[in-house]
Parts: sequence; structure tokens; C-alpha cells
Amino acid sequence: MVLMYHNIASGEQRIDFAEWQPAYDVSLEQFQTHLALLRAHVARPEQLQLTFDDGYASLYRLVWPLLENERMRCTCFVTTSTLGANGMLRREEIAALAKAGVRFGTHSHSHRFLSRLSRAELEAEVLVPQKILAIITGFAESSG
Repeated sequence: MVLMYHNIASGEQRIDFAEWQPAYDVSLEQFQTHLALLRAHVARPEQLQLTFDDGYASLYRLVWPLLENERMRCTCFVTTSTLGANGMLRREEIAALAKAGVRFGTHSHSHRFLSRLSRAELEAEVLVPQKILAIITGFAESSG
């Protein structure tokens, strides 16, 4: 089973990401309910994949402590051009999460529609974030 999230919202937030859609937010309370339901109904947690798109800071601040407590793991697909922007993951947060077991992949560099790009633009949009994340995490990573 794969569950995909974006931002886990808690109270007032300022997010400087042009592609941020509040409609995709899940409240912290809703997410905690999801975790409780998963704990009660998923017999084999290794068959569960939680993913988080774009690289919202809520992964570090709110989500990871809950997942760590539940012994659940996740993958985050980062839009690397937003690193350090308000409401988005910072490099040091990604490094700490990677060290703790969060897997990282790319969600392109600038969140552009890949089907609309030239070959050169496409290569940059895919290869640049791979290099950035490999440097931050210290691991080779895959695109997603």
C-alpha cells in the first residue's frame, strides 16, 4: 500500500513555494488519525509506503517524530529549487532525516512539467537535483 502526502499542516504557516496548494494539505490531527488506522489495520508495516512530495518542512518538524515513534519509514521527493524557502526543508534537515532513515528522491529541480521541456532542460531538471541530494545526504539517490 502506498499513501502519498504533500504538506502536513499545523496552525498558521507561511510557505514560499509557488506550487503549494492548501487543498493538498492534511491537518496534523488527520494525519495522526491516519497513523492510528494504519497501526490498527496494517499487519505488516514493511508493506506500507508513505511518500511526501515537494519537500515541505512539516516532514521534519511534525511528521518524522510521529513516524519514528511508530517505527514507520517514508520517502520524500524533493523539489530542490525550494530548499530553505519558508515552509520547505532546509539542507541540514534533509541531512538529519537521511541519517535517521528517510529515503530521498527527486521531484525535479523546479517542479516544471517535464513533458514540456527540451532535452537539455529535461536533463537539467532531473540531473541537478540528483547531484544536490547526493551531496546533502551523502548517498547516491534515485529520481522519482
